[in-house]
Amino acid sequence: AEAETPAGQVVPAAAARVNGVGGAAGGPPRGISAHFVAQVCARCLGEKSAEWLQPLRLLMACGAVTAAVHPQLLPALCEARALPLLLDFLRYASDLHEHQLVQLLQITLREVRAKQEHKASAAAEAAAVKTKPLRPFGSLAAEAAVAEAAAADDGQWDHLLDQLIRAPRNDVLLLQALRALSLPDCVGLLHRLLQLLTRYLSSWEIEPELEGAEVPELAQVLGWLNVLLDAHFSQLLLHVPAHALLKRLASFAGRHAQQCASLNTVHGHLALASSRGSLPTRPPLPDYSVELLDF
Repeated sequence: AEAETPAGQVVPAAAARVNGVGGAAGGPPRGISAHFVAQVCARCLGEKSAEWLQPLRLLMACGAVTAAVHPQLLPALCEARALPLLLDFLRYASDLHEHQLVQLLQITLREVRAKQEHKASAAAEAAAVKTKPLRPFGSLAAEAAVAEAAAADDGQWDHLLDQLIRAPRNDVLLLQALRALSLPDCVGLLHRLLQLLTRYLSSWEIEPELEGAEVPELAQVLGWLNVLLDAHFSQLLLHVPAHALLKRLASFAGRHAQQCASLNTVHGHLALASSRGSLPTRPPLPDYSVELLDF
């Protein structure tokens, strides 16, 4: 019945149902059937417009939308480049498969690379205009293009990339899915992982200014590095743009390995003192008695 509701009423009906039954954002969807959610997704996707995708955020926030409820939802979000919806989908969908994770990773890396190239091109054009003795009429336009590129680069795609690194995964399945990643995407992912690893060089814990932020942990960064190198190590060795990144990674790994070895030595010395009941104790004095003999 909900699938036949007019276009102007299907989304308010869904919103009322989620607000009345589903509870707060992030809570378990109580009383929302998978058939209802699938019909709402099909209705929104059938309009083939970005505006009709926005009402799905309410269902995503209550955990009702999963990767299995509508197989075409994630491809539609990727095609529309609906960044807020992709962030919500990744945050609340609990059944994202590793192949879907890599599919979203490929799109994210391409968007990050495109924004970096656009920003570098605008900056180079503005720098070339400033070096001329007489500034032509188009110099202000070039500077405006640089400002526009800086404003457009708000870091949201980098944030989505960090959320992909934080997402739950199975390394065995991820290793198989990650083989489909192209070399430029591998270099982009390796560059981001090295940026994240740099934050942990001087601190074992997360930095205070990053406390509470959705930043990947050190174990998650190292896990992705291991899987990426297992899947594309030989290709990266033959790819010249990756050589500088590999050298930086080798330097970082060497420094961390030395610190871990030193810490392991300290741990060995203190293991006896930190474990309960392992310290030597002085035996208690035994009970004694005095006997007097009279002759």
